[in-house]
Amino acid sequence: MVQPHSIAWEHPNETTWTADIGGVDIGTIHVGAQYELETVSGQIRGSHNSLSSAQAQLDAWNSWSAQAQ
Repeated sequence: MVQPHSIAWEHPNETTWTADIGGVDIGTIHVGAQYELETVSGQIRGSHNSLSSAQAQLDAWNSWSAQAQ
């Protein structure tokens, strides 16, 4: 089984979090009325009530992607 790579989170400004693996951007969370997640590839999108929920969606996708390889 392939282990998922760790996601590193950065908070470049008040309303944005970026996720990367090994220095490669994989997704962004923008906060407005909700926390809006979108991967760079466009495969995953989601609207969440909390930052942790949006991050959990990306973590789950990362784990699934690693196992699918």
